[in-house]
Parts: sequence; C-alpha cells; structure tokens
Amino acid sequence: MASATLKETKIKLTNVARASLEELMIAYEDFLRTNKLPKWDRNHKLSIRFSQLNRTENATYKTCNRVIENPGS
Repeated sequence: MASATLKETKIKLTNVARASLEELMIAYEDFLRTNKLPKWDRNHKLSIRFSQLNRTENATYKTCNRVIENPGS
C-alpha cells in the first residue's frame, strides 16, 4: 500500500514540476517579446555554446559571462 502511495505522490510531483516549467517558459517568452529580444532556437550558435558550457565541470557565472560579453568567441 505504501508503495502505491509513494508512486502516486511521485506522479503528482512530476506533474507539478512540468506545469511549473511550462509557466516558466511562457514567462520567459513573454519577457523576450516585451523587450523585443529574439528567441534562439536549439541550432543558434550561442544556444549550442551555452549547452556545451552547461556540461562543463566546475563552470561558474564567470565562465558563462565570457560568452555573453563576447558572443563571437
């Protein structure tokens, strides 16, 4: 019985997390639209670069900031 309850709780929490992520995406897109900023697709060079940095061990804000300040590098 406890196993079924635990599984139900996990499913509910997963659904809450998905809904929160969807709300965050809507807010993010609204921010871009409001500030007339472009939305990058997954193939945009900076999107690819940030994905690479996200997998970098011990990456810091400073690491990412270099890409933000020097997008051509």
